[in-house]
Amino acid sequence: MIQPKWVAVALAAAPHVFLLAWMTLMITQSSGTDRMYASILGYFELLLLPIALAAAAVTWFIRPLRRFAAPIAAISIAGAVLVFTTAMIVAQERTWS
Repeated sequence: MIQPKWVAVALAAAPHVFLLAWMTLMITQSSGTDRMYASILGYFELLLLPIALAAAAVTWFIRPLRRFAAPIAAISIAGAVLVFTTAMIVAQERTWS
């Protein structure tokens, strides 16, 4: 049986994984300076992170859901760091050729 905590982790990671997969597809299917546009997807992370942290805060104040708050916050921050790092690497001009 899958524990509910792992379901919360999977739900928290899903948007970040989707965004990273979208960036990867844009990088692999384009060439030259068109790869720079994949780094623009990092801005979606700026919208996603506050929503995820707000969800973690809401679950903290609901007693039955409190155990999900820390995994949601941790996975959201880790996903944001990964997506931002990927966006910064792709945005560098030397990776376009």
